[in-house]
Amino acid sequence: MGERRQVDFNMLALRGKYPIPEGWAIYSWERKNFGKPTEYIEFKGAICTEIFKRGPRKGRKNWAKRTHEMSLPMTHAELEAACEQWSKATGLCYHCVGNGTAWAGWNAADGNIYKPCKRCDATGKIGGAA
Repeated sequence: MGERRQVDFNMLALRGKYPIPEGWAIYSWERKNFGKPTEYIEFKGAICTEIFKRGPRKGRKNWAKRTHEMSLPMTHAELEAACEQWSKATGLCYHCVGNGTAWAGWNAADGNIYKPCKRCDATGKIGGAA
């Protein structure tokens, strides 16, 4: 199987709502007001300015060294709308990102497990059958 197409819908939605500088990335998120009508997700991010140069984390971002730190709230409805907008613009199913298979779980023996996408009938296109 070839490389799976991936899209970061959280960043796509945040960039559509906020002026985010180039290089800015999410480093954590927290669900707030869980189960209440005012429920939202708070994304925290920044521009990482340093990479680990040695040791077991060599090549990874050192989030202790960062600038442009921001905390950005986003409702589930806003995230869903960004996904729908991406689907309309590309013609691809956002649930499987046009791959035809959606993530279904993970286990230590097999790693990521994918199953045929139910939203598009495994076609990868909006509305099912191509």
